[in-house]
Amino acid sequence: MQHLLLPTISLSALSLASYSRYQRNLMLDTLGADYVRTARAKGLRKGRAIRHHALRNAIIPMATYFAFGVANIFVGATISEQVYAWNGVGSYSVMSIQQNDINGSVAVVAFSGLCTLTGALLSDILIAVIDPRVRAR
Repeated sequence: MQHLLLPTISLSALSLASYSRYQRNLMLDTLGADYVRTARAKGLRKGRAIRHHALRNAIIPMATYFAFGVANIFVGATISEQVYAWNGVGSYSVMSIQQNDINGSVAVVAFSGLCTLTGALLSDILIAVIDPRVRAR
């Protein structure tokens, strides 16, 4: 487990920064919305208005953004795989391109497409769980 600590930190640090920046912008947009100001004007506490009105609506686009990052986790770790000497999909992709291996390149692209489709399915499921307006009846 101690060998997984540094690669996990290096892979998640960049993603964490972009996710937090995106969530911050979504929250700033949502906090200025009419329904949050109306809830505050009706006497709802600030924390409760943020949790129940603003955060609930700001998480919906974030779920989509996060779910489509699934493909990036599996295929986009080429540099980290080289630094930590891991044999993964990213290093296999670079190796197959360098060796003109068409079948290997096609396999990596197909796996990337499968990861993207999985991310899209995960995104739809997360949005259905989070947003009650989307649930099928």
